[in-house]
Amino acid sequence: MKKKLMIFDVDGVLLDLEEGSYVWLLKKLGRGEEAKNVYELYLRQRLRKPWGLEEFAQLFKGIEVKKIEKVIESSLPIMEGAENVIIELKERGYMIIAISSAPSFLLKYLKKKLNLDRVYGSVLEVKDKKFTGRLIKKVDRYAKARELRKLMKEFEIKKENVYVVGDSVTDISMARVVDHFIAFNPKDEVLEKYAEFVIKEKNLREILRFLK
Repeated sequence: MKKKLMIFDVDGVLLDLEEGSYVWLLKKLGRGEEAKNVYELYLRQRLRKPWGLEEFAQLFKGIEVKKIEKVIESSLPIMEGAENVIIELKERGYMIIAISSAPSFLLKYLKKKLNLDRVYGSVLEVKDKKFTGRLIKKVDRYAKARELRKLMKEFEIKKENVYVVGDSVTDISMARVVDHFIAFNPKDEVLEKYAEFVIKEKNLREILRFLK
């Protein structure tokens, strides 16, 4: 069987989150107003350049890791169809990987929850079981493409055997690397120019219609 790779973005794709995981978490932790301000600034910048990950990381300063873990375990909103579609993809022989700017601690939980093969996310520094507010690894739109290229080289998978599912301009860098890009409820109209297929329905099972 030939090797096949399915790459998912996380916010708005594997997770049903309009504003993203940073804003969702910070709202749950009582820092919603500060998160909203950063998010509004991010929206003004996002079409031009990466911005906001360091600013979001600063808002986690002083928060206990255990407190965040409880929030994630109790209320993380998985996208409709995500669990079923991953089971189906595994049966079809796909390796399933999530690449996102979302925090790595959230992605690690998602990996276990959805039985993903690998996850790549931004890393927030922790000392004495609390977040320091520092970002020590950034997965921005450019890092996404770099990670994808590394994976394709590691597993010796050709671009025609790789699918990427994304929803925003931050996924365009990955779309340029592969033959198959699926825009899932795209937040940005420009994304549709790079998409082989466009889905405008909040059910991840819809991607199965387009797989070869």
